[in-house]
Amino acid sequence: MTVVVAGGTGFIGRALVAALAREGHDIAVISRRPGAGALTWEDVANQGLPQCEAVINLAGRLPSEGRWTHDFKKEVMESRIETTEMLVRAIGDNPPGVFINASATAYYPALVDEVWTEREVTMPDESFLSQVVHEWETAARLPTGCPTRSAVVRIGAVLGRGGGVLEKLIKPFRWGLGARLGTGYQPFPWIHLDDLISLFLFILRNNGATGPFNGTAPGCVTNGELTKALAKAVRRPAVLAMPAWALRLAFGEMADLLLQGQRVVPDKAIKMGFHFAYPTIESALADLVRKT
Repeated sequence: MTVVVAGGTGFIGRALVAALAREGHDIAVISRRPGAGALTWEDVANQGLPQCEAVINLAGRLPSEGRWTHDFKKEVMESRIETTEMLVRAIGDNPPGVFINASATAYYPALVDEVWTEREVTMPDESFLSQVVHEWETAARLPTGCPTRSAVVRIGAVLGRGGGVLEKLIKPFRWGLGARLGTGYQPFPWIHLDDLISLFLFILRNNGATGPFNGTAPGCVTNGELTKALAKAVRRPAVLAMPAWALRLAFGEMADLLLQGQRVVPDKAIKMGFHFAYPTIESALADLVRKT
């Protein structure tokens, strides 16, 4: 199978490309930067997609890469919407068998006590991330009559080696400076990188896999529970607490990434028979900390 991966040079993209290669698929990567074997977005705009059986879209600037100024937020939004709209137009012209678009758990409102399965939310909440994700999913809708099977993966915080959330978290914890953020009650939807890649492959292979999937582990935790689990994994105390006002002073609006979350469960994947190798935060950290 020939698979086009947009955003294939990022943290998740590199792992996905490697997994697809191990399975013997031919891969074409779309990247902002030209390189050997890679397509640029200009190539897609001018020439469309190469002949392929599947398209997976992970492209977009990470919200954690900069302070949330007006210009940066515009860049984050446009990096997802414009590229996704371009892919959807190209898919309409030359339909592959399946299109899988990444999304995020910010699709759901940040309500501490609500448990979110794969249900539709018609309106985003007022947060920037929610607005980005809703517009992103809207941009990913294929035109009426397009024969391509489509799915969306609403991804939580991805824990893996060589990047992502864990790389930023683990250093202060190793120094004994791990801290609960805010009240610690905010949900922290997460997934081990290996499980996320397996979920993408599961959707790719399964002709019945359509619509939204929650790309999170079954064992969603709070920030406070994550703090205790990570401290235990690195064998260091974590008795500090970072108040919300200090985080907002330091990071501005971007503190929403740390102080808000959604309790999300992968109901659909589980019912379809998907197996999580790392269903709990303890099992994930036991695997990752010893290798980090």
